[in-house]
Amino acid sequence: MAETDFDRLTRVMLGEFNRVHGRLDDHDDRFDAIDRRFDRMDEELRAIRGEIKSIRSDLDDLTERVGNVIGYRKEIDHALTRIAAIEKHLGIR
Repeated sequence: MAETDFDRLTRVMLGEFNRVHGRLDDHDDRFDAIDRRFDRMDEELRAIRGEIKSIRSDLDDLTERVGNVIGYRKEIDHALTRIAAIEKHLGIR
């Protein structure tokens, strides 16, 4: 029975897949080292994410406190203006 185009294509594809698979097997140690590097990077990124989350939380707290301080400053300025008006009215310097 003669080999068809489909049979030839199948044979060539299987040959290429086997060649690539063989090359990957030859480099398993290298891929393991790469996997370990990615695992370390993943751990480091998790730690960085944790630190960034903590910093964001601290900044949110600080923003809230500063916002309150700014509000108090406006109230103090308003009170000082009123005190100055009262002092002026009473003739106190």
